[in-house]
Amino acid sequence: MRKVALLLVAAGLAVPAGVLVSQSASAAGGTTCAKGSGTFTISPPLPKLGAKETNEITATSKSKGTLSGCSGGGVTSAKSVTAAFKFADPTNCDSVIDLKEPAAVPPTVGPLVITWNTGKTSTVASAKLTGAVPAKVGALHTGGKITSGVFVGLTVSANITFKQGAGQCVSAAFSSGTYASSGPFKIS
Repeated sequence: MRKVALLLVAAGLAVPAGVLVSQSASAAGGTTCAKGSGTFTISPPLPKLGAKETNEITATSKSKGTLSGCSGGGVTSAKSVTAAFKFADPTNCDSVIDLKEPAAVPPTVGPLVITWNTGKTSTVASAKLTGAVPAKVGALHTGGKITSGVFVGLTVSANITFKQGAGQCVSAAFSSGTYASSGPFKIS
């Protein structure tokens, strides 16, 4: 599921959506955000389709986005959701679109930080990005336990979809794209 690693950038947005709210008593129940979206980059870019198994690389995906329509936990939106996922399992564009590709070993993980409309933050020190179930090209799941800030101890869970930039993977390497939530971002 190396494709999961690519989606990891998109997952950065999904995780923050679920992290909403503060550490007050009202945050104990978590929060749910209706919408999340943003952009991501992959460095170095993943080799385009047709690359051989020997032309797989490790890369880092960085994302930045926002969350809106949040309910619960004293927050209404996230003005910034950032993530930096490291693809430790070498990958390329062929792996990203191959639904039979096994899960990344080691898994794709990285820090995710959400800055809420209240100015407070929630951090998942080691968010995990995996393929969606059922598997679908361009679909990922992200999640992890909030380790500091508001909602500490609660779990983030979000499904996201991503789209690479024009021509990427076909005529050029995969270096950037956009992502959006494909359901609510939950923190519970």
